[in-house]
Amino acid sequence: MAVVEPQLPELSVREQDCLAELQRTYGREHTQFELVKFVIALKGDYDRCVERLHNYRRELLPRFRPEAVRARHVRSLLQRQVLQLPGSRDRDGATVIVYNAHRHVKTTSDEQREEALKAVIYLIELATYQQGTLRNGIALVANLTSVGMSQLDGPMHQFVLSVLQNAYPARLKHVYVINPNLWVHALITVSRPFMKRKLAERVVVVPSYDRLQEHIHPDELITQFGGRRTFDPVAWLESITVRRNRVHQLPSAPL
Repeated sequence: MAVVEPQLPELSVREQDCLAELQRTYGREHTQFELVKFVIALKGDYDRCVERLHNYRRELLPRFRPEAVRARHVRSLLQRQVLQLPGSRDRDGATVIVYNAHRHVKTTSDEQREEALKAVIYLIELATYQQGTLRNGIALVANLTSVGMSQLDGPMHQFVLSVLQNAYPARLKHVYVINPNLWVHALITVSRPFMKRKLAERVVVVPSYDRLQEHIHPDELITQFGGRRTFDPVAWLESITVRRNRVHQLPSAPL
């Protein structure tokens, strides 16, 4: 079955020039849309695009090709509702991905950490096919309510964060950390040195679900967090599992 790519967003003159240069060098190995993701994520800075693309080819592609990941490859994490893509946006327009840390099982091997990375990137790939996500980026809602020591997974968080910052074309605009406790503060403290300065500044500690509405409108906030948006994770997972197409052709919200 042919892969149907979404309509490309409008590019500035600088971005068009950057894309043209990238296509001349990498066009045989990467699709136009794949290169556009680098151009937009790095604001048309050619040197930064090349650096990120080299890291992408060296650190990520030997593990897996992001656009070829399917729901069945990451089903266990999605089935446990560790990660969710409810189709909502924060007040800045960033697409929301939910991480329910209390459902996470601590990783003990490189293979398990790679599976977690694959699941995160799978959802980001789904999100990039929503209108506006490339420009407005991703907002991670880290639900750390009732998290115990068994869910604290510094090595996994650092591994995923490192790849997202250095080897993947995505704008991680906000990280909303909900209901922090001493363990959460410890995790943030451990993780901050591994964050780039801009990302470290975008980590927002949110003490309650009510306060989360300051960052995500109630109409966009799922009912799990006291909002008005309904989201059935079981139906959503079923909808993306039944369809055996590539990530490009999968829905990013419940049917």
